[in-house]
Amino acid sequence: MTASLPAPLPDSSSSKNASRRAFWLLMERCVQVAAGIDVLLFFLFHWLGSPILGWVNVLSVALYFFAYQLLRRRRNKLAVALIWLEVLGHSTLGILMLGWEGGLYYYMLPFIPLTIASTTSKRAIIALVALWAYYLGLYLLTQLLLEPVQPVSATANVILHSANLSIVFAMLTYLAYLQIRAVAVAQHRLKKQATTDSLTGLFNRRYAIEVAAYEITQRSRSQAPLSVMVADLDHFKAINDAQGHEGGDRVLKAVAEVLRRCVRSQDTVARWGGEEFLVILPGSPLPQAREVAERIRAEVQALALQLGSTPVAVSLTLGVSLYREGERLEECIDRADRALYRGKKAGRNRVEIE
Repeated sequence: MTASLPAPLPDSSSSKNASRRAFWLLMERCVQVAAGIDVLLFFLFHWLGSPILGWVNVLSVALYFFAYQLLRRRRNKLAVALIWLEVLGHSTLGILMLGWEGGLYYYMLPFIPLTIASTTSKRAIIALVALWAYYLGLYLLTQLLLEPVQPVSATANVILHSANLSIVFAMLTYLAYLQIRAVAVAQHRLKKQATTDSLTGLFNRRYAIEVAAYEITQRSRSQAPLSVMVADLDHFKAINDAQGHEGGDRVLKAVAEVLRRCVRSQDTVARWGGEEFLVILPGSPLPQAREVAERIRAEVQALALQLGSTPVAVSLTLGVSLYREGERLEECIDRADRALYRGKKAGRNRVEIE
C-alpha cells in the first residue's frame, strides 16, 4: 500500500554506490555510441577523400569493442585507459592529417565531465590539467608550426567541422539524458530498498514509524480518526520448525498479500518484525478498523497453503487501537500490542480492541 509521506532518501554510502553503478552503465553506453559514430565516420572520411582516416575508424571500433568487454567484466581502469588511448590517438592523428579546422578536437571535450565523474578529485584535476596542456599544445602546434599532412578542400573542411560539431553536440545531449535517467532509476531503487521489507515487499518498520508520525501530525490538523493495528501469526515457530525457513517465508508472503489486498490505498501495511505486521489506517474510526481486522483474519484463516505435500493451517491474531489526542506513537502501538496479546491468551485467531 502507498502512503502520502515521501520515501526517505537512502544513506550517503548507498547513494554513492548507486551513482557509481549508474556511471559505469553510462560508460558502457558511451562506448556503444562512440563505436557507432566511428562507423559513420568511416564512410564520411572516404567520401571526403581521406581513406587513411577512414580505415583508422575500423581500428577504433575494435578498440571500443575491447573496452566494452572490459567494462562488462568490471575491469574499469583498463577500459578507461583504452578509451583515452583511442580518443586522444584518433583525434590527434586526424588533426595532424587534416588540420585544426576539421573540428576533430571536439571529441576530446567529453573527457572533462567523464573524468570528473570517474575518479577522485585529485586525480581528476591532474588528468584535466594534462588534457588541457595537451589540447592547447596541439592547437598551438597546428597553428604555428605544422601544416596538415593530408589537407582537404575548404568545402570538405566545412562539412567535416559541421559533422563533428553536430555529432559531439548530439552525443553529449544524449549522454546527459542517459546520466539523468540512470541516476533517477538508481535513486528510485535505493528508496524502495530503504523503505520495504525484502521478503514480503511490504514497508519496513523504520518507514512505518515515519508514516505513523506523519499521520499523527495530519490528524492533529484535521481531527480525523486514526487507527493502528498490530497482527501476529499464530504458532509461527511451529510452522518454521516443521516446514523449515523456506516454508515459513512462503507463509509470510501469503499473509502479506492478504494484508495488502484487504486495506485501502491510503492505508499503510508494514512488516513490524519477525511474524508481526503493523497496519496504519488514517481516517478510520475504531469500528471500521475492527471490520478491516476481521476481514484480514478471515481471509488468512481461509488460505489454502500447501507446503510440499503438507497442507498448512494459518491464522492471525490482531490487536486494534484508536489514537488518542496527545499520546505518543509508542503508546498507541503499545495499546494495540496489549490487545493482541489478550487475543493470544484468549485462544488466538481473533481480533481484540483496546
